[in-house]
Amino acid sequence: MTIDEYHNGNLPMPKLFRPVRVEFDSLSGYGGYEHWVTTIRYVRRVRHADGWRWQLVRTHHKSLDRWDYYLESDREGLNDINYEYGLMQ
Repeated sequence: MTIDEYHNGNLPMPKLFRPVRVEFDSLSGYGGYEHWVTTIRYVRRVRHADGWRWQLVRTHHKSLDRWDYYLESDREGLNDINYEYGLMQ
């Protein structure tokens, strides 16, 4: 499932702060060779001053941030999704 399925009404919106597993397209590559891959990420809806947004959730693996090189680029992609749905100004 993707975030689009929640916004299209195919799936009910998850409760706030409850993580859900979604497929996330991200750009990866080494040495100038980049390609799109589909990864599984956990996201949740969180409350902000101007409404709610999607936010990436770290998984239960210890030291995930040390070897998960694409987390920051996936976070930028998620911000693009939030902007596309009008959740960010």
